Amino acid sequence: MVYDNKIRYLNCEEEHTHEEADTLIPNQVLRSIDEHLPHEICVSSPDPGILVLVLDLVSRGHHGNLNSLKLLTGKGRNYREIDVIQ
Repeated sequence: MVYDNKIRYLNCEEEHTHEEADTLIPNQVLRSIDEHLPHEICVSSPDPGILVLVLDLVSRGHHGNLNSLKLLTGKGRNYREIDVIQ
């Protein structure tokens, strides 16, 4: 999870000095991938730039053993789950 000046993952919390969380989200996806465990990662963001960044991860083959990498975006009738691996 990325918020304010904090990054949380597993049992850790770090501070960062980035002005935008956009560049931190793909980093968190990479840190969350365990080559030995197939699983699903969901990224929630209204920012279309995040879709581009996670698509880039997948296109470069950095998605490891993930079964699914979804971007959750929009609200109400505009809510979408986009699986960027398929």
